[in-house]
Amino acid sequence: MTDTEPTITHPPDLTRLRNSSSPTIPTKLSSSLSILSENAPSTATTTTTASSANPTRTTSPTNLQSLQHNGFIILPSLLPPHLLLAARATSKYLVQRTRLGTFWPHVRTVPKQYPPWPLYKSPDQGLNIWGVQHLLHPDLSVRDVYSEVYFCEEVLGVVRGLLAGEDGRAVEEDELVMELFNLLVSPGKRQGFELEWHRDDVRPDVTEDEEARLLSEKTPAGRQLHAQYNIALFEDESLVVVPGSHRRVRTEQERKAGKYDVLPGEVRVNLGPGDAVFYDSNILHRGVYGGIDEHTELGRMTLHGSVGLRGYGAERCRQVLQHGVGEWVDGDGGGFGSIQDEGKRRVAEVMRRNLVEMGRGVGDVGFSLEG
Repeated sequence: MTDTEPTITHPPDLTRLRNSSSPTIPTKLSSSLSILSENAPSTATTTTTASSANPTRTTSPTNLQSLQHNGFIILPSLLPPHLLLAARATSKYLVQRTRLGTFWPHVRTVPKQYPPWPLYKSPDQGLNIWGVQHLLHPDLSVRDVYSEVYFCEEVLGVVRGLLAGEDGRAVEEDELVMELFNLLVSPGKRQGFELEWHRDDVRPDVTEDEEARLLSEKTPAGRQLHAQYNIALFEDESLVVVPGSHRRVRTEQERKAGKYDVLPGEVRVNLGPGDAVFYDSNILHRGVYGGIDEHTELGRMTLHGSVGLRGYGAERCRQVLQHGVGEWVDGDGGGFGSIQDEGKRRVAEVMRRNLVEMGRGVGDVGFSLEG
């Protein structure tokens, strides 16, 4: 588990990989899971996997019901082999180049949990990366691979079902809004990092009445206005959630708990390569990231994305635009003309235009959370 990784010097050819039957690449998996278990405090946390018999592993007809009831669902092997293979190789290339400096400045850095993060221009800054931002940015040289994943039917088909209305009808493609697509990774320098308990757009210091109002506004009449997901490219058990907490205010014990305390009923989500977890961003959740030796270990590499529903910009704009996506989505090269499949290219352009429209005329949205 300590062999030196071969260096990937160029991104993969997605066209060549499309016919591949193997979802693996000739690199070793890191020991990130053992590091997590060594560094994390001993808890009674339940582990939920994509293969275990549990109420969150569902088939398509019950995805929405399970998400509404539990706040998250696990879908095993969501990515087809050729996309998984391409995303793994591309992400390894991207992270290696980004950590060297000068390649891509948009990152998430330890110990800061929420935006804005400093631009990463040189290792001399002493910053430790735990995420790479803006995978759909036109200036990112490997954008095409990530576009194929973000707009693939395997993902958007699930999203359309999760955003269904009261009649159960899956939404149409032109009702979807492009939002965020990032890559979450294990911090280097063997520096572990944990995110505190939070909801993505509800501050922890609000009153109980205010919390109830905000949760209701973000799911009007119980409808999902967004689909947020993690797709693991390698094994990942970083996400911890409290099932069912997305539609209720916090209990007194949850309010009084420390930022990293074990909460009653919490679940550690265990994903294998290609598995996805879709979760309501209002659920109480946090992250536990084991540090790695970035020179010899891959660690966690997990795609973190969200898709919105057109017509609900007031409810979603801050959570999306605070990341700076509005600064480039309508600029030169922001379109997706390089996508070869005509149908996928059309969907991508419609979703991009819907995001542009959502942000039109919106000023400074501020930030959802601090820290």
